[in-house]
Amino acid sequence: MAHADYRKVREAVERVVRERFNDVRIVSVDVTPDLDEDGQRILMIDVVFSADKKHLDSRKTVGLTRHVLPKLHEVDEPGFPVFSFIADSEMRKSKTEAA
Repeated sequence: MAHADYRKVREAVERVVRERFNDVRIVSVDVTPDLDEDGQRILMIDVVFSADKKHLDSRKTVGLTRHVLPKLHEVDEPGFPVFSFIADSEMRKSKTEAA
């Protein structure tokens, strides 16, 4: 990451995700820096959650960016977060299909 310490960025994002989704088992949070179509820095954030919960609370997913942005600014990360939410059962299924 150009401006921020990657470990601090990942920890900040993961902390907010786990706090906001405290009723769901979060399997992993992966943060990958990227650029958007205009060359602006973004953070691709994949949140893998336990499949025992079929759907996440949309009120929490929609507002997540609002909670993450201040934490990113605290660790000097200018990238805009772009979230993907994936059930761990879908991860397993795609790995099985690829094999």
